[in-house]
Amino acid sequence: MGKRKVFFVIFLCFLFSESLATIAREVKPDPEIEKLREEISLLNLLRGLYLTTDQIDKLYEKAKIAEEIREKHFQDLQNLKKDVVSNFSSLKDSLYQSPGLEEKAQSEANKAEKPLKDTNGAAKDKVAQLEDDTMKILTEAQMSILDGFKPCLIPPKDLKNPVRVGQAGNEGHLIKLAELIFLAPDDVWKTRGDKFLDKVMIKMQEEAGEMSKSTQEDLKNRLYKISDKIRSLKKVDFELQKPKLADELLLINPHKALKQGHRQNGQVARFLLTTTALEVLPKWKASVIKYPKLLDCGCEDGKGTENDKLEADFQKMGENLTKQLTNLYKKRVGFGGLPSQAQFLAPVIKSFQERDQKGLAKAVLDDMDQLTRAECDKPLQNTWANIVRRISQATNLPLLNKENDPYDFFSEFQDAQKETMPEKACIAMQNLAHCIYGFLER
Repeated sequence: MGKRKVFFVIFLCFLFSESLATIAREVKPDPEIEKLREEISLLNLLRGLYLTTDQIDKLYEKAKIAEEIREKHFQDLQNLKKDVVSNFSSLKDSLYQSPGLEEKAQSEANKAEKPLKDTNGAAKDKVAQLEDDTMKILTEAQMSILDGFKPCLIPPKDLKNPVRVGQAGNEGHLIKLAELIFLAPDDVWKTRGDKFLDKVMIKMQEEAGEMSKSTQEDLKNRLYKISDKIRSLKKVDFELQKPKLADELLLINPHKALKQGHRQNGQVARFLLTTTALEVLPKWKASVIKYPKLLDCGCEDGKGTENDKLEADFQKMGENLTKQLTNLYKKRVGFGGLPSQAQFLAPVIKSFQERDQKGLAKAVLDDMDQLTRAECDKPLQNTWANIVRRISQATNLPLLNKENDPYDFFSEFQDAQKETMPEKACIAMQNLAHCIYGFLER
């Protein structure tokens, strides 16, 4: 009976060890599923880029060159494979032997690995150079979409129906970065500029991967130097030089950072210079020609132009603001210190009638300041929150951005919203609104 128990325990251990071994084996993705997933992701990206047929043709030619680079790289690796496998195998075998006997094998394996690294690095550099050329085919707006794209089966809402990305010219992340630097009021830049540039550096390092300390220091110095140059310009000069400044900022693009002495490949290479892209682009061009709506991300028929929508939004905003200010004014008439209702509303109405967005923002801020001096309550707190959002939208900059929060305005906005004492909340919102308005005045 004892032997049976021992045998049963051994049998259970055998089964359990086999189960663990099975679980521990690497689960490899199915190639067919992964290929479908990659193609779907690329199609989602193409639907958001709104490429012209000319752009598609040019991208296809670049993808062909990338494929040639990969094929040559594969052949070069095959030529090196015999020597590398031989030396690596010798090193493996030596590690089973007495310590010290592996030193010669390590030296030989290291020598064999060097041409392997050089070959891989050379291929990366060629693709990186091709990527630089390919980026010239895309607009800044398309590059902005591409830089933020992540592989997906179902695209995010902002990629399903973006603005006319393919026709957006120089609007993009580098232009926005230049504007965030230039348009910051002096007091904001003095107190928050360094922290903002630190955030830019962190973002660059995240995208570029591991960098040496010397590379980090070099990029930081260049970023600060370009920022000083941007800040020193006059408004008219900044507008004229904006595309050139964006190009200068591109020089510190993390995708151009070196890793082990070679260039990093970025989003363009990852999505538009692949074997999948080579297969998909001709089919995508055929679909674009067959279904023109794939190139149309504007307004639907019968619903007016984009300008009509903007005009309607401005009209609605003006009416709502006037109504809110009137209600807040009436609750504070008895506090004194306020002008007549007609005088109070006159600057707002005048700016609204003249479609002067900057003037409207200034007039609303002046009125809100008067209301805040009279009395702070929850309705005024809510109105201040609305004003902060509106002014931020008017700057056309990502100042209340949850993800990046360039100048920490979003964080402060959230803190003000959570404040339970209306007076403290209103003053916090008031300071924030004036801070953001400064981006319109510069």
